[in-house]
Amino acid sequence: MQKKLFTPQSQALRSALLASLIFFSLSALYIHLTGQWGLKHFETVEEFQRFEVQKGITFVGFGALLLFSLLYYFLRSIEKAGQKVQEGQEMLLNSQRQAMTGLLMASVAHDYNNVLQSMTFASERLRAYLEKSGANIRSVQSSGLEEMRAEEPLTLDLKRLLKGMDTLNQLGQKMRQVGEANAFGERTQLDLVKAVREDLDLLQPQLKNRGISLQLQSSLASDRSNLEAYPLLVHQILINLVLNASEAVSEGGGQIEVHIQEDDSDLFLEVHDNGPGIPAEEREQLFSPFTSSKGLGRGLGLLSVKMCVEAHEGRIMVEPSPLGGACFKVQLPKRNGQIYES
Repeated sequence: MQKKLFTPQSQALRSALLASLIFFSLSALYIHLTGQWGLKHFETVEEFQRFEVQKGITFVGFGALLLFSLLYYFLRSIEKAGQKVQEGQEMLLNSQRQAMTGLLMASVAHDYNNVLQSMTFASERLRAYLEKSGANIRSVQSSGLEEMRAEEPLTLDLKRLLKGMDTLNQLGQKMRQVGEANAFGERTQLDLVKAVREDLDLLQPQLKNRGISLQLQSSLASDRSNLEAYPLLVHQILINLVLNASEAVSEGGGQIEVHIQEDDSDLFLEVHDNGPGIPAEEREQLFSPFTSSKGLGRGLGLLSVKMCVEAHEGRIMVEPSPLGGACFKVQLPKRNGQIYES
């Protein structure tokens, strides 16, 4: 595994030193050459002094113009990068809200249908028992006991109950479909390496400004990194994991690496960091709501990641990283329909 020899800070320092050295060299060369030219072309001291004053004013004016141009360029670049990061964060926040709402809606509908199916099964068994036993309901009248030959009220009520439960089941299925549509979008062929590069380009300015190194390690060709996926959810998985790692590492020396690997049926997306790591006893609770050492946002972010992974019939694991911190490993099937036991 290859690693960069220079952090973002050292690269910026080298660039600044190189630019300063070039400016100093050109300035010294300018002063020397113009001085020699003046000595040859001016006969009196007064003429030479006037030339030196004009030369100094010209040099200062040129330097001020150059300084203004460089400052304007860098400040505009910083401003544009900040706007891009802000726009990306707003887009991410909106997509997270939409996806989280849809995922929660689909999850509630799923649990709702599970309970409803249990109730329907119990009602069906009760109806079968009544039909098998042939029990009759007797009513008491003033003239005495009379066996009812018509359909029994209990059986009629049971039929109404089953019909109502069937209606509720259909409503639950529709609610789940709406939730999945809002959260997932359309499942399409996705180039995972290309998608990861796009996300890292979005996050790079923000992390670089904090002195955090962000690298992609992948040797997969584009035809080997395709999978059937929901693009919105894949982007949410990666961005949440990278931002989660950025909270764990220290500024001015943090290191995050994203690895993409494969086997015959799966693609593996790994996010490594050189933070303090996660104790083994805490890893199982990481994906529970509001479970986080970093506050509310991170707990919900990891829950969202888990739900996005499960929407792809994949799984997520937490392991120690060779960098010294944590490694979040996401396993995604290349084709739809490969389901893993959690």
